[in-house]
Amino acid sequence: MMNRSLLVAVVLSVVVAGCGGKEKTPGTPSAGGNSESKSGSPAASGPGFKAKLLVDKTWKVTEASSDPAVDLNGDGKASTDLIASGEIPECQLDDTDMFHSDGTFEADHGALKCSPQERAKDVGRWSFNADSTVISTSLGGHESGLHVLELTETKLKESVNITRGNKNYTFVVTFAVK
Repeated sequence: MMNRSLLVAVVLSVVVAGCGGKEKTPGTPSAGGNSESKSGSPAASGPGFKAKLLVDKTWKVTEASSDPAVDLNGDGKASTDLIASGEIPECQLDDTDMFHSDGTFEADHGALKCSPQERAKDVGRWSFNADSTVISTSLGGHESGLHVLELTETKLKESVNITRGNKNYTFVVTFAVK
């Protein structure tokens, strides 16, 4: 069984791209700059292009996995599919994220609340690293770096590595545009 702090770290990583990663330096996103072609349209690569794929869309978790298997909910059963197994509670699965070009992001906690004290929304900061392979976030004192595995108009797939005790976990989370 995993301890409560790992559960919190994973849920934050899944829902608001929260804590657990090593990469830091949140700030303003690389959302424009030199990534336009001479015609004024976005170039097919570079930080500006990736930011345009990410911003001003509502992203919702569709898949979450762990390697190795992990027991986050304390039921004594380690799982790799964190959604099908119920390792991530339903009250987290209706949450959405929206990244904005001004370097802020909103974590909307959805209709299902995990506790009566849970706020409707939280606002944090985000940025890409220089080559747009890591999204750094800062929210409520938690900073993280999430490795971008895939980013298209409708899909964001990222990973975060978390070490607890002597065990390393890789969590892969897929979001789709809602």
